[in-house]
Amino acid sequence: METLEYITAFIIIRPPYEVTLTTRPRSDTLGVMKRTAFHHSIQETIRSFPIGIKKALGKTILELQHGASIGMPLSKAMPSVAKGAHEIRLKDKDGIYRVFYFTKVKDKILIFHAFQKKTQKTPKKDIDLAKKRLKEMLDE
Repeated sequence: METLEYITAFIIIRPPYEVTLTTRPRSDTLGVMKRTAFHHSIQETIRSFPIGIKKALGKTILELQHGASIGMPLSKAMPSVAKGAHEIRLKDKDGIYRVFYFTKVKDKILIFHAFQKKTQKTPKKDIDLAKKRLKEMLDE
């Protein structure tokens, strides 16, 4: 299986795509940047997201790479997927979007599932698929 790895470049976010984070990167981690590894199956899904959602996602991933601890309302722990799994929660006029990530790997952030949410509760099929994809990435 192929895992895509990226280091996010500089991203400029201008209103109306502002993202508020609960904490900022610590000053002692600004020079250290974690790599990101995307599960190969989510590339097309993320490409299909609206431009504003993609920009907000890029900004959030960049903050994670710099060591930020992101909390509600932008990120939520997903213990139903795995201990250490979280979801990035994004919303615009067209819908609600979720991207699952895992940071309990030493030098990288695993981004393993993405979807447009259509119901209040995350569907079981998305939870099961996320578990499978995370396991695949951890077993590589």
